[in-house]
Amino acid sequence: MIRFRLDKYALPSSLLLFGMTLTTLWGAAVQPANALVMVSGPPEILPPCHRGAVVFQNQATLHQPLACAGANIGNDLALHQPLLNWLNRGLFDDFTGSDRVWELVGQSNQAGAAIRATAHQAQGHWAIASPLQDWFVLSVATFLSYSVYLFDAGPTPITIDQGLFNTLGVSTNFRGVGHNVQRISLFTPLRVETPIPDPIFNPDPGPVAVPEPGTILSSILVLGGLRWFRRRLMMRHPG
Repeated sequence: MIRFRLDKYALPSSLLLFGMTLTTLWGAAVQPANALVMVSGPPEILPPCHRGAVVFQNQATLHQPLACAGANIGNDLALHQPLLNWLNRGLFDDFTGSDRVWELVGQSNQAGAAIRATAHQAQGHWAIASPLQDWFVLSVATFLSYSVYLFDAGPTPITIDQGLFNTLGVSTNFRGVGHNVQRISLFTPLRVETPIPDPIFNPDPGPVAVPEPGTILSSILVLGGLRWFRRRLMMRHPG
């Protein structure tokens, strides 16, 4: 992944913040459609993500993400869906394999979403309404940037209602204080289900019975006898 660091240039901090804010609002101004070229700012504002920033607890076990990516400046859910494209172009393929097709399931700033999270705070709780299994991704976004976290929930579906997050690995001010979260978004791989035939509308005919040769010969003899009998009957009672 190519990264451009803005801290190589002597820009005034006020101008830098103004430019980063415009980038976040426009989204597509910085990130191309494939979202492989990301722009990073000074570490005082966009710190590197760390796995301990987003965790969850299940059955007294604390789970950390296997990997994270960020912090990345811009809007992860901009019109051209930069993060979704990034995931589908192989962001975490080293962990999940290359046969995954990802989808956006929900975001915490929408009513009734699949994921809930503390709003407008630099740290808080998150939870997911439906049971999860296997891989899932959380994107924690502030008004400046976002960081992406890959989790493995395991083969058995689990319910996550004790998640914790902070934005120290997303964006901070010059004093090292995390910015308030804007939303947390949930991504999961698409599941391809094998259709099961409906026994009512698609009955399984089962094995087809093949008549024995003797049965076929008997049927021919019976039909021949019926034809002979009918012909004799017509000869006796013509007209």
